[in-house]
Amino acid sequence: MFYRPYLKTISDYTSAQIRECIESRLRFQQCTEPANRKEAEEAVIAAYKAAGLAPPKVLWCKSPLEAYLARAIIRTLNSNELTGAYKQLTISDERERSILGDCVRHFIRDEPLGDLHEAIDNRLSPVLKDRLLAIGANQFQDVYRGFNIFASTITETINRVAYIENARAVQSNDGSHIEIPDAVWEAACGSAEKIMGAKIPEKLRGYRDLSCVRWPYFFNSIRDSTHSTGYGAHDTGLLTASAYLKFIPFFSIASNISPQRFDNLVKLSANAGWYLPHRKVCWIAERHTEYHFNDRERPHNESGPAIAYPDGWSIYAWHGARVPKDIIMQPEKITIERIDSESNAELKSVMIQRFGEERYFNAGDLEQIDHDPRFGTLLKRKGSLQMTMVRVINSTAEPDGSKKTYLLRVPEWMRTAREAVAWTFNMNEQEYNPNVET
Repeated sequence: MFYRPYLKTISDYTSAQIRECIESRLRFQQCTEPANRKEAEEAVIAAYKAAGLAPPKVLWCKSPLEAYLARAIIRTLNSNELTGAYKQLTISDERERSILGDCVRHFIRDEPLGDLHEAIDNRLSPVLKDRLLAIGANQFQDVYRGFNIFASTITETINRVAYIENARAVQSNDGSHIEIPDAVWEAACGSAEKIMGAKIPEKLRGYRDLSCVRWPYFFNSIRDSTHSTGYGAHDTGLLTASAYLKFIPFFSIASNISPQRFDNLVKLSANAGWYLPHRKVCWIAERHTEYHFNDRERPHNESGPAIAYPDGWSIYAWHGARVPKDIIMQPEKITIERIDSESNAELKSVMIQRFGEERYFNAGDLEQIDHDPRFGTLLKRKGSLQMTMVRVINSTAEPDGSKKTYLLRVPEWMRTAREAVAWTFNMNEQEYNPNVET
């Protein structure tokens, strides 16, 4: 493979163009507008063609989960995975392959992006690569952070599902729930039926009826789908690189790589959500309709779903932690008993925050560790979750002459009230000796 010599410099004009390119990528990944189906389908067909593949049958779905469920239904209707009387309802291995074909993500996405990564390593000098990273450093890092957090939230949520007997609901191992609305399941069945060209037998159509199937196979098919997916706008890292490298004079990737392959991926990411490509069928998902995050780009919404799709599938999150819907929507129903019985530390912490740290702390059995008239009282809450807080009195009186009392949470290893208050000011006990506090 032939490369031109290292590129070592970059102009201020090009720097400005690169910043705009990065910002446009961020706009795509946060976009909640409906997909441009015409443009997205054109991009998919062109991507298949550029990879030497025949155009697939394109099926739209309203969320990645709908596509994953449809694929799992088709793959599970296999005679090796059903037992007893249900064997007569299944499709054969050959039928499955003739319906979907093998996954072609490698040819559509991984191969061109891998070649681009190799080209960047071979074509750009270390100085120039550092320069690119330094241009609007926060925006560039946001591109990667945006993918890592958003995409991993979706994929980890789906990867950790485990079957339970309740109809059309699954529960992740960390205690947070994934609601599968009826509309999502019915749409997945409809998608599978379109591909198979036949109705799913009623005995297998209900979500609960999958108990007759080896559940691990169905689950593994869903999990495999997350690794067979193209992440669209959330593939922003290398896609951004492929777009902004166009602005660098004389940059050529490699003699045997067509820039059109990257243009197709960029176009697809700008016009739709995730996609699940197979040789004969390609599912394309609509964009999310809601995406809320905190100042660290972690999914977060205190009054509704952090991530939601048009079919009703939603993920609730609190500063990046996935939580059951009721923790966000009905915090008033959280009880001390529920908090104390929760085994997952992250979820327990979120419930305490929603319940109110001071309220939870004061409702427990408190032990006084230290009292200092000047600095306050250091207290520890006994029980399943031990908490340590220092109670301090505001030195500034209120208009009515009263003084407010505050509880500040501190590490459990604190031994004196002075040490605890000093810690809240990022000081050690010896350094903290104020004459006047505000």
